[in-house]
Amino acid sequence: MLKDRQQWRAVDHQNPRMVYVVRSKPRNQVLDDELRSDFFEVVGSLEGGKAAQTLEQWQAERAAAGASRRICEKWPGFRYLKPPAYCGA
Repeated sequence: MLKDRQQWRAVDHQNPRMVYVVRSKPRNQVLDDELRSDFFEVVGSLEGGKAAQTLEQWQAERAAAGASRRICEKWPGFRYLKPPAYCGA
């Protein structure tokens, strides 16, 4: 599994990672490999931060659905040990 450097978003504490587009290799090509574990060819990638919604996109989507735009109300009833600063608590 390919992994990149961890980065945590301050707004929602998510860890967006690199997204890979892969193509399966033909069976005979996999079996010809010494370890028989080379299953995929990476044909594209996108940084996780570019694939994930921004706070503004998330809030616009919530507003269009008539839902709260405060990220702390995303999961009703969820209790933080210490509420994040962006919750206004």
